[in-house]
Amino acid sequence: MSRHRIGGQLGRGGMAAVYRATDLSTGRDVALKVPFSDGEGGTDTIRRLLREVRLTVRLVHPNIVAVLGAFDHAGAPWLVMELVEGPTLGETIDERGAFSAEDVSRHGEGLASALGLAHARRVLHRDVSPGNILMAAGGRAKLTDFGLATVSSAPHRGDAGTHGGALEAARGPLVGTPGYISPETILGACPDPRSDLFSLGAVLYEMCTGRPAFPGSTREEIFKATLENDPAAITPSPPGLDAIVRRALAKEPEGRYRDAEEMETELRDLRIRIGA
Repeated sequence: MSRHRIGGQLGRGGMAAVYRATDLSTGRDVALKVPFSDGEGGTDTIRRLLREVRLTVRLVHPNIVAVLGAFDHAGAPWLVMELVEGPTLGETIDERGAFSAEDVSRHGEGLASALGLAHARRVLHRDVSPGNILMAAGGRAKLTDFGLATVSSAPHRGDAGTHGGALEAARGPLVGTPGYISPETILGACPDPRSDLFSLGAVLYEMCTGRPAFPGSTREEIFKATLENDPAAITPSPPGLDAIVRRALAKEPEGRYRDAEEMETELRDLRIRIGA
């Protein structure tokens, strides 16, 4: 197949399978992602994969899984991706429970930095969640799956009361993982980069506590909790950690961090204070 030799299957999601492979021209191990050929909504799945190539190839960051290229085989697009041999963050939380404050601040800083780069390039992820974060060997969290990402009409500058980074064609079917979708997105408003920061806040809360910030047994219950409830305080925690997470989880975008860089700075300061 093309210039790749396929090994075993690494995983499968709702729309695509991921295989381990070797690039025969370089000898490098990579991951190949391909849409299921027999699934419903095939055209939309292909469109999402092509969008992932177009957007992610611009994002070179140690906390983002790199998309190295793409090729067509048997009428389907195949994504060539950096091979990350490790579980998702969600699987890690299920196995080990809560993370230490040091690890939360370190991983949070890296993920906020990754979102800062994406937002600077006018890319909004729209599905930051534990299932879309891989835990690489060596202990680095890497954001992946930009299949729902889209391009903002202008870089977000954190102007109070505005959505300077509101998305082109952002309205439409609600996308993302329940429990990590921002309140304004649930209510049908155009999201901006601060919506990604809300999602990251929900991820960090779950890392701190081992439980979701907005639990529920149904989609409707989770959305109701997201809109109406504030999660319990993070205890025990070093001074500042609960405040950082709570600010990211503010119901109104204006109550959150102005941008990912501001959140990254606070997480870095916290990491330094607690000696991470």
